[in-house]
Amino acid sequence: MIAKKKCSQKNCNNLSISFSNKCGEHINKKELLNKLNSKHKFNKILLSLVDLKGLQLAKKTFTGCEFQEIEFEEIVFESCSFIDIYSSNVNFRNCSFIKCIFKNCDLHNNEFENSSFSESMFVSTSFMECSLYEQTSFLKSDFTDGIFMGTHFHEVQANTEVKFNGTKFYQSVIDSCGFKNVVWTDCTLNGTSLHDTDFSESKWINIYHDFAIFGSPKLCIFLNSSFEGTEFTPFMKKWNLFKGKKENFYLKVVDMIAENKHPNFLSELTKALERLKELGFVINIYFANKIINIFRRQFEIAAQVADYRTIGRIITEYGCIPNEYKISGFALPAPQKVKTVAQYFETCLYVQLEFNEWTVKNIHKLYAYLNELSGVLPESNAPIVVSDILQGSMFQTFWGDFKQLFVTGRLLDIEKMEVEVENSLLDIELKKMELTKNQEKLKSEEVKNEINIKKSSLEIEDLELSILQKKLDILSTLQQKFDFNFSEYSKTMNGVRAINIVADLKNDFPVMSLKLKILEQKK
Repeated sequence: MIAKKKCSQKNCNNLSISFSNKCGEHINKKELLNKLNSKHKFNKILLSLVDLKGLQLAKKTFTGCEFQEIEFEEIVFESCSFIDIYSSNVNFRNCSFIKCIFKNCDLHNNEFENSSFSESMFVSTSFMECSLYEQTSFLKSDFTDGIFMGTHFHEVQANTEVKFNGTKFYQSVIDSCGFKNVVWTDCTLNGTSLHDTDFSESKWINIYHDFAIFGSPKLCIFLNSSFEGTEFTPFMKKWNLFKGKKENFYLKVVDMIAENKHPNFLSELTKALERLKELGFVINIYFANKIINIFRRQFEIAAQVADYRTIGRIITEYGCIPNEYKISGFALPAPQKVKTVAQYFETCLYVQLEFNEWTVKNIHKLYAYLNELSGVLPESNAPIVVSDILQGSMFQTFWGDFKQLFVTGRLLDIEKMEVEVENSLLDIELKKMELTKNQEKLKSEEVKNEINIKKSSLEIEDLELSILQKKLDILSTLQQKFDFNFSEYSKTMNGVRAINIVADLKNDFPVMSLKLKILEQKK
């Protein structure tokens, strides 16, 4: 058991490093480096809260040690042994492990970024909630009787004589990796997803998996791979064991999605197009139209039922496909607007939101707000839907009937809302107000006297208040026309809930401008 004591630094509650009376934050860095360089064997030591960079550690043996919250950067470990190690929240960045041995090690929340392992051995070592990514690679290395629990492999390269023997993978992800010429023997894959990974020329011997329950690998290539004592589902064989050129494999993926012979996983389509681009596949207008129609069809299906989350995912995936496969000027269709018999006005609300870029996370968050909001807005046969969202755009268009869009605009910010009414006397009134406002601003710029400027400023403020009041009057007129009382609604349980939802929405997505556009229709 490792002896632990507190750091001798005043008011510090950290544990001290084993061969010092201070913790990693207060130890003299030179003292620490001297210790690491002077000894070859380290037994039951605690090493924590340190950053080490640019070291060459050769023929070091660490036994029964504990590593916590350490940053290893550009460290070369050569012929080192790690035995009975407990490692928690340790990051390895740009590190190299050459002919190293890991035996009975327990690694928790460790990250390996752009690091390499060559001719190394892992025996009875567990990776718990770890991450291996950014071109981390394994070469001529063996994993025996190990466990990967909740571990994510992303862009990992495991090529040339890498072997997994008796290794168990639980709830892990192998994504966008190159596992070519790898031997898998007596391994278990439970709840583990294989996605967009090349397993070409690999051997699978006596493998247990639950792909039939959890779902088959997606976009994985098994060209020239052999399977002994391993039963894959028929669907997996049809989808993944495609024989031929890689280009033909990805074209087959596109065809199956286009023909609805495969579930609508648009992320798979996006990845397939990325891989075709990497292979230098040249498209024609027929192929580009096929891609557009896949997105258009799925968008229309989601729009008909106002499935905001799916709409957001479709838009995000369309924004991610290579530009070469997009048709210039193409825009996803606006959701269908359902009109009631008594609806004589067509309405839309343009909203400019302030945030840096579209991501899956903020797309889902925005649509979650709208989905929740639609449940408490006034009843309508034409509920709010959202369209015209392109990758990186800050503008949204909400479609629906006047009642819901009017309430949404009022909730977002009445002072930022411009009301535009076509084919109506109200349109002329709004233009007159805007002209007056601009004229007063010009006058104030021409006045040089400070007192007059202040006076003009006050007049402009009064004018702005007057304009705001006229806006309110116009909205009140429209409100009466549509037989809806916003004040009464805002006092109801749904109205209070709507106000709270919009307050959260505005906090996450600041509103820069609003325009409520009403097109008067003939009966």
